[in-house]
Amino acid sequence: MSNREVAEELLKAGGLAGLKGVVFLNEADKRTVLLREGMKEVDLAQCGLAWEERFTFYDHAHTTGMDIKQPLSCTACLTLSKDMTFRDYSQGAYRMRGIGKGQCIELIVIPEVESLIKRNLAKAEGKPVADRNPDNFIVDAIAWLVLNGLGKDAKKHKLLCQQNIINLLRTAAMKHMESAPHTPETIQSWVAQPKTRLSLNQLRNRINYDVCNNVVEAAQPRPLSEKLEQEFEGHLRVPSSLGASTWEDSGSTAAGGGWQQLANRDSFPGKDAEWKKFNDPQQCQDLCMRNNYGGFVVFQGFAYFRRQGREELLAEQKESWGATLWVVPDTSQPLSEAAQEAQKKFGELFQELKTSEEASQKAQQSEADDSGEGGLELSQEQVQEQEQEQEQEQEQEQEQEQEMEIEQEQEQVVEAAARQSYDRKDSGPVPWKTADLDKDLSKAKMPFFQLSEFAVSKGIVKSSVDALTGLPSYLLLSDNYYRREWRFKSVRRLKNIICFLEWVPDSKNLPELKEAIKLTDSQKKQLEEAFALYDKDGNGHIDEFESRDFFRDQDLEAEGEEIMKSLNGQPLTLERVEEELSNQSFYKLQQGRYFVALSLDEAEHFRGVLHSMKQADRKKVGVFSETCGLALRSVGNSESLLGDSLLDERGPVTSSAILGYQREVSEQLLRFTNCSHSFEARELSVLLRALQGTELERRAPWWLDLRNCRRRAQVPYQQLPLAKVFTAQDGLDDLKVEAMLSRLRWAFRRRQPPLRVADAFLLMDTNRDGRLDMTELRIGLEWLRLHKAQKLDKGNPVWQEQVAALAKRCDKDNDGGIDLTEFKEALELDEMDYQGMPEAQYAEEAADAASFCDSPPSSMIHPQGPQLPNLSEEDCRLSGNGRFRLKWVRHGDFDEIWSTKRTLAERRLSLYSAKHLRKGKARELISFGDFAVCDYDKRPEQVEMLDVQDNHESGFFNSGDRAKLEAFLNAFFPHPVRFSKVWTQISSANPATGERYDLYLWRPVPPSDDYVALGLVATTDNREPEVTRARCVLKKWTEPLPDNAAPIWSDAGTGGQAATFYAETTGHQHRGTTFEASAGSEESVCPKMLRFQSIGGSKVYANLPPDAQ
Repeated sequence: MSNREVAEELLKAGGLAGLKGVVFLNEADKRTVLLREGMKEVDLAQCGLAWEERFTFYDHAHTTGMDIKQPLSCTACLTLSKDMTFRDYSQGAYRMRGIGKGQCIELIVIPEVESLIKRNLAKAEGKPVADRNPDNFIVDAIAWLVLNGLGKDAKKHKLLCQQNIINLLRTAAMKHMESAPHTPETIQSWVAQPKTRLSLNQLRNRINYDVCNNVVEAAQPRPLSEKLEQEFEGHLRVPSSLGASTWEDSGSTAAGGGWQQLANRDSFPGKDAEWKKFNDPQQCQDLCMRNNYGGFVVFQGFAYFRRQGREELLAEQKESWGATLWVVPDTSQPLSEAAQEAQKKFGELFQELKTSEEASQKAQQSEADDSGEGGLELSQEQVQEQEQEQEQEQEQEQEQEQEMEIEQEQEQVVEAAARQSYDRKDSGPVPWKTADLDKDLSKAKMPFFQLSEFAVSKGIVKSSVDALTGLPSYLLLSDNYYRREWRFKSVRRLKNIICFLEWVPDSKNLPELKEAIKLTDSQKKQLEEAFALYDKDGNGHIDEFESRDFFRDQDLEAEGEEIMKSLNGQPLTLERVEEELSNQSFYKLQQGRYFVALSLDEAEHFRGVLHSMKQADRKKVGVFSETCGLALRSVGNSESLLGDSLLDERGPVTSSAILGYQREVSEQLLRFTNCSHSFEARELSVLLRALQGTELERRAPWWLDLRNCRRRAQVPYQQLPLAKVFTAQDGLDDLKVEAMLSRLRWAFRRRQPPLRVADAFLLMDTNRDGRLDMTELRIGLEWLRLHKAQKLDKGNPVWQEQVAALAKRCDKDNDGGIDLTEFKEALELDEMDYQGMPEAQYAEEAADAASFCDSPPSSMIHPQGPQLPNLSEEDCRLSGNGRFRLKWVRHGDFDEIWSTKRTLAERRLSLYSAKHLRKGKARELISFGDFAVCDYDKRPEQVEMLDVQDNHESGFFNSGDRAKLEAFLNAFFPHPVRFSKVWTQISSANPATGERYDLYLWRPVPPSDDYVALGLVATTDNREPEVTRARCVLKKWTEPLPDNAAPIWSDAGTGGQAATFYAETTGHQHRGTTFEASAGSEESVCPKMLRFQSIGGSKVYANLPPDAQ
């Protein structure tokens, strides 16, 4: 697959919820983003996505030298392959530039690679795999990667030795080629010389097409050192017919004639000879060079060739040879000094290669055993290919670094003010008296003006300048930052708003500020619909608990608590909410409190004045009254990790504020004026409410005019997180959706028993495809009667629009469906909120209340197991005779699932699962759940379990057919259709072993209301158990416990969500018993428990219902 195809699969698979694009390297090695919307491919520098909105995919080839910015809280998934080295691992990890500062890495290893790691490390340690007890997988993985790197280095060393030997041969040949004459008259004769032809042959990279026809030799190739030795020997001693070697002069007879002639036929040792027929000796000479033959001799029209490094000649063995002439190398002839020097260098290289081969022989054999491949044999063409690959990788890295530098320059260029003719004249400071701060704004002569009057000039020939009217009156700008007359005269470049002044002239005179905002009919209608959803009991007002949701969904939790305190227990009505929103009384704004944006130079001088004021106050010689409050604040501090904009203060400026909401509004509006675009959810909500009095269509032009005069990225505002401010008049649309989610949570809580979010999803997912479409969501909401809460019919268009809005809110990845993760993210509360939610008392009609507790409609069916029979009263009767015998027997075969032995729990507990439940062909023990033992040194023993036997198929003379027994068990003891999670205990990993001791409890979900579950099932991971782990039982065959169950264990000492386990008070908790659990706020409440009804005598009987046969 190409990188583009991988990016498409990632977006299509739905696993990147909340992300808008995938970053990858395309075929041209360009950093590219594939956008989810429209599957468009754009350059990274022009995508407009924030770091948190994109997923980055690196293929192996691009993990070196590639730098793509990632969020500080980003987690990388690093995969390991079988051929990976520590260098590859570290290069991949280095893509995360913030490791240890918030970024982290998780390893993903497939089982095959994990097994390979264990085997290789066990061999390196010299012990069997079963005897290894790894303490830390990360350490093992790094050790294995280092071993892989050493193995590759050994192979590279062999390659280096081969290259050095080949270079030794080529050096002499190259010297001869450099001695070529430069005159045309002699060049032809020089080329025809045998030494020249031999030198040219040595400089060529010939491809060897020889294929061994011997299976044994092919399976066991000759070592590389032997091949190179034979090749060097063939070049060192050249037969006389070919002239001198490349280390000898053309006329030398020292080694060039180092071949002797023999006339003895018996000296030929070859049996299976090869031969060629040639009449032309020149053809034989060419054949020698092409095939690296060591020499040849022609006799009676046949040419006999010698292989490199072999003593025998290759010829056809015939009876009519007669006195044949043979040639063999004559090693008695001395070599020239150049040849001797070459032979000496070759000996050093050969010994190095031989030592390397012997040292790596075991490692190569181990690798061959694991991978099924042999050792590495490098040919000349492989040497050339690897050299070319290395050069290409270096060139590619250089190109990538150059491209990234260019892209970074482009990104920096984009972050610039628009190209305009900016004026800097008349920009001197405007002084003002600090003594006037003790006076009210209307009396003080301060160079301040309201933010609602602020606008910038767009030039003489451009359109008129419009201010954004309707902004809060308490937010001001200083003339030292921007003078009002400039908007009509010249274009000025805007500097960042860094500091602002919070000013309270008289803290004792701060009446409530009521800036009326007239709600439109549409806004009133939206507010009414949202209020009806929060009014869960339908009494026309919202109480303390209902108002908690109302204020939380508006990001006004702290403000909401103050508001409810001021009501003194009185409920909040819709009329009161409308009045408070119109007057903004909810926010406790104060008249006489101002916020002024200062220039940086102005703020610097004012901080000095502030210090002087504080010193004068301490000496009690100050000229300011004690009621005057001043605070210097920084916009940048509120955006940073500090979270507080305060730099310095004097007087009762912060202590006189009822809430911090007015200051927060000012901070967000100044950031908006500063053309920032990174706003969190609450910050965006505050900004939307602050802009509620402005005209929607004038916000974007005003903001874009300001941005043109600032050094900002000039990207379309539709691509920014701030875009919502320019498309929504207020947050009432979002409030209505959040109100539906709040009502849905209450509906889940109202069910008996309460419905968990995951269970509700399974109920609504009628086609079992793992996602909710619009129809399934609508039917589920109607079953929970959310449309009735607003007095809407199912076919009402308003109701259809609300369902669509809710689906859009939950569908984070915009794939047209809601998966379980998205559903839980939208609806699940944290434990504190869930426990604080009271049981609602609804004042609805009896019929409506009863219908709410009914089973889901036919379109929302439980996932079905085998078809259940229709049982009559007679079918369910237990008697003293029948085909199937039910009897309590003792069982002692169990597997341990979990214990508190390695946890911090104060009380001991172990959980076990029964095994070997089939007792013969026609008998089976019934497991209603797992068993608890209040100890961790004792296994369950002599535990009573229900034994069901088919008497007609039992015994020596019966067939033992289980068909009827399975039908009986399916009718009266069916398996659950699924499990619902009851409780979770998450533990920290053991620092020494990395093991975890998590516990998950699951309750079986019966196939219908005619059956019940009598126990729980435990697992150590978050995967739902198999339905065969437990059986349910016919409800008519159960009875309540005669006495309340007693607690047998609590999670005291372990931390996390509280839980208590309960079991029947029979004293069996020390040898094994089924149990129930209560968790959360109800952990101290004993659950209602059932048990299998008492059996008169030792056994009872039942028959197979006719409908089940």
